[in-house]
Amino acid sequence: MVCPSMTNAQLLSIDSMRTFVQREIEPLSSAMRYGAVSRNQLLELTQAVSEFGLPGMIIPKALGGHGGDWVTQGRLFEELAMGSVELAWQVLINIFASTLVLQQPALCERYLPDLIVGRSLFGITLNGSTSALHGRRKGAEWILDGRSDIVAANLHADVLICAVREHSQASSFLLLDRSVDRYEIRHYRDIEGRQQTCMQVTQACLPIERVLGDANADSPLTRHLFDVSKLHEAVVHLARGRSLLDASIARAKANTQFGRPIAAQHMVARQFAELATQLEAARLMCSQGFEQLDNGRLSGDTASRARLMAYETAKRIERRVSRIESHPSQTGWQHSDALLHLLSENIADDAQHIANALIGDLPGASDES
Repeated sequence: MVCPSMTNAQLLSIDSMRTFVQREIEPLSSAMRYGAVSRNQLLELTQAVSEFGLPGMIIPKALGGHGGDWVTQGRLFEELAMGSVELAWQVLINIFASTLVLQQPALCERYLPDLIVGRSLFGITLNGSTSALHGRRKGAEWILDGRSDIVAANLHADVLICAVREHSQASSFLLLDRSVDRYEIRHYRDIEGRQQTCMQVTQACLPIERVLGDANADSPLTRHLFDVSKLHEAVVHLARGRSLLDASIARAKANTQFGRPIAAQHMVARQFAELATQLEAARLMCSQGFEQLDNGRLSGDTASRARLMAYETAKRIERRVSRIESHPSQTGWQHSDALLHLLSENIADDAQHIANALIGDLPGASDES
C-alpha cells in the first residue's frame, strides 16, 4: 500500500521505521497499553523513535530538526501506531509541544533540543466546562491556580503546556516546567469507574515569556492544533484497520477449509481486496491533508473528512473480519480509544457538520441525530 508520490528516500525511511517497530516496540505494546512502562523505559523509546525523525521531522534544520515534510511524518506515525498507540500519542504530544514552543523564540534554546531528541516528556491540558486553570497577571508574572480534567500527559511529564483562562473571553497557552514549578498529575476514577487523569496547580508564578499563544477555542493556533490532531487520529484509525486486515489475511492463509486455504476462496479473497482498496483510499485522503500542511495550511474540512473516512473504514474492516472468521482474535485497540479525543472535537459532531455542509440545516435533522 504505497502512496504514489512517495520517493525512494521516503520509502526507505518508512521501511526502517516498520522494522524498528516490529523488533523493539511491538514486544512492549501490552506493557505500554496498561501503563506498566517506567519513565526511563518510555524515555528510551522516545529517544529511539527520534532517530527516525519523530518529533523533529518538520522542524527546520537550523533549529536542530530534520527539515523534512509532513507527508513523511504522517507515514512514519502510522508505522509507529501499528506498534503502540500509546507511544505514538506521546510522540504526537511532543510534536504539538514543539509547534507551541516555536511560538516563543526565547524558550526554543531551553526546550527544543530535548524535544527533538526525545529526552523530555511533554503534556497538554485544556479547559473544560467543569474544570479549568485560571491565571491572573501580576506585573511581569502570571499566577496560576486550578485543576484541569482534560489532560493529555503521562504521569511523569517533565513539561506541561496548559490552556489558562484569564477571564471569560481570553485564554492563553502557558508552559509549566516540573523542575521549577510545582504541579501534580494523578489518576482518578470517574462515576462510571473509568480511569481518568487530572492536573492540579496552586499559586504557580510564571514569567511572562512562558506565554506561548492564544488558547481560545476559535484562535488560529488552537484550530491548527485541533485539525492536526484530527489528521493524526485518522492515521491511528488507519493503523487499526491495517492491523486487523493484516492479521485476518495471515490467519486466512494459514487456516484451511474444505482442503484449501480460506484465503484462496474467491469470495474471501474479493472481500480482502475490497477492504485493502478502501484502506488505501482513506490513506490517500490523509496524505492530502499532510500535503496541505506542507503547503502551509491544513483545511479543517479535509482533516474532518479524513478522520471520518479512516474511522468508518476501520469499523468496516472490523465487521467484515468478524464475518470471515468465526472466532476473530482479540486485539488491544479497544483499550486505546480513550486517548483519541482529548485534543479534538467529537467525531459524531464532525460528521454532522460535514452533513450540514452538504445538505444544509434541514428542519428536524438535529432531532433525528
